[in-house]
Amino acid sequence: RETVCACDVSLEPSLSQALHLLNGNVVNRKIPSSGLIPRWIEEGLSPSGIIQRIYVRSLSRAPDPEALADLLPGLREEPDIAAYEDVFWAVLNSREFLFQH
Repeated sequence: RETVCACDVSLEPSLSQALHLLNGNVVNRKIPSSGLIPRWIEEGLSPSGIIQRIYVRSLSRAPDPEALADLLPGLREEPDIAAYEDVFWAVLNSREFLFQH
């Protein structure tokens, strides 16, 4: 009888799991219900600081300078909770999150 090492098991998500993250209501409901974005805005974090927290919370790393530079122009000086939630959703649906976290 042959034993399979746990390291031989593929942990990549299936297509249906990836589609559920992209289209399902679970992530779409959890982001606003967490209250994280409003709390970070109340703390007075800058747009850059909020993006940093989204990345660290989701990917366990800071955003690359290029990603930060791409995201910042789309955020207004006045806090826009929906815009930050969209960034959060996009990070959670990124290839890195889907296949490595």
